[in-house]
Amino acid sequence: LGALFFQSLNAKDVNLQALEPGKRGNDIYHVWVYFNDKNIGNIQNETFYFLQLRESMEPRTIQRRKKVRSEPLVDERDVPVSRLYIGSVKESGVKIRTISKWMNAISVSGSYSQIKMISKYPFVKNIDPVLSGKRREIEFISQLRKTHSDPNFYGNSFNQLNQINVIQLHESGYTGNNVRILVLDSGFYLDHEVFDSLNVIATYDFVNQDTIVSNEIGDPSNQHNHGTQVLSVLAGFKPETMIGSAYKAEFLLGKTEDVSLEIPVEEDNYVAGLEWGESLGADIVSSSIGYIEWYTQDSLDGQTAVITQGVNIAIELGMIVVTAVGNSGPGGIVAPADA
Repeated sequence: LGALFFQSLNAKDVNLQALEPGKRGNDIYHVWVYFNDKNIGNIQNETFYFLQLRESMEPRTIQRRKKVRSEPLVDERDVPVSRLYIGSVKESGVKIRTISKWMNAISVSGSYSQIKMISKYPFVKNIDPVLSGKRREIEFISQLRKTHSDPNFYGNSFNQLNQINVIQLHESGYTGNNVRILVLDSGFYLDHEVFDSLNVIATYDFVNQDTIVSNEIGDPSNQHNHGTQVLSVLAGFKPETMIGSAYKAEFLLGKTEDVSLEIPVEEDNYVAGLEWGESLGADIVSSSIGYIEWYTQDSLDGQTAVITQGVNIAIELGMIVVTAVGNSGPGGIVAPADA
């Protein structure tokens, strides 16, 4: 089965063994369904169509893309997945989880017979299982305090900011002002006092498909803990208690992780979060999450993991991607840090 984890399955070759890595309870399988094309051959004026796509984008998105790309700034990756294809797949009875225009694919949950039916459609290119695993505990290492500037103003943040010279940047007038940051994590408790001045542009919960990124009914009590901690390091602002490295920035908050030990962690939420943030003009994406349990170091080749593919596209579109890499210790990197 190890080899099957990293090999795309021709739609016509789908079988139970091939789908096993995506199996969940009650004989339900989670899979990515990739399409051959975007089904835009019937558009009479493609130039006008792409112009409309461009005009519908956030000005910030266009501005950011101009930093790293020449014209055209809009291409086929910006074209939505074919509604006809999505509708045909939905008729099989599967549940559609995520739609990715960058991958030209949808993530679905369904029975083997339903997925087998989908594999027969002529517009389906290949089907890959959505892999699963469990989040590892993260160890926090305290740093020795150094002497620089006024430690009282920075409170508990002094050590970490002084270690990477952020305090000197703040003193020179550099904060997060006019920067839009996308944070992908497990959720966020926004009523905390260090977030009183937080500038949140938009939120979305890709786990429950709503806009609530704090804990909801049914969430584990610690669901939003990790995301809150990460966001506080970036955006917290309470003098003499905590000062974030990028305070005054604008934030897009995406809840993509389910920390429950009973529910598999899935990469499709991450990809959806990336596309969402890019479309809203994010300059930077920060994700203190990564995946290794179902991969080997040899498979982290910069193009295999679906989230790695998504990060590569985000970088091509001008986003700065900051992601976890060292949480696994000496064992090596994790996806999507191999991007």
